[in-house]
Amino acid sequence: MTQRSTHQFWIALQPIAHLATGDVVAHEALLRDGRGSHTNSATDLFREAAREGQQGPLEQTALDLALRRVNDLPTGQKLFVNVGEPAGPTLPAAADPARVVLEVSEGHNIVDNPRIIAQARAWREAGYAIALDDYGVGHMGLGAL
Repeated sequence: MTQRSTHQFWIALQPIAHLATGDVVAHEALLRDGRGSHTNSATDLFREAAREGQQGPLEQTALDLALRRVNDLPTGQKLFVNVGEPAGPTLPAAADPARVVLEVSEGHNIVDNPRIIAQARAWREAGYAIALDDYGVGHMGLGAL
């Protein structure tokens, strides 16, 4: 992980469809390993980064790369982006908050973490929508609502 540069990663856009109509209404930004390895999921990449003390920089790289893709989406569609600990990602001023939904990962306990709650409030005040990623999994139960 420590020897990788940002050009070794890329963002895949996964469509999010309306269940009743099948229309694509948004996309989720997914970090991919640019080395061509099919074994490194984003989860594996972030675990490796955490072991090496590089999770914050990797989260920032993923966020920066994802937000560059907002304008690739059709007008009116939003981009869902996973975010982690608030000490990690900084949102660039160039991002259009009205087109971005920040998904707090199920791996983070937001109920008992005042830093994440404060950061989510700041993001909302800046105009970003907040979503709970993978609701019902990990820490994203009823208490997170």
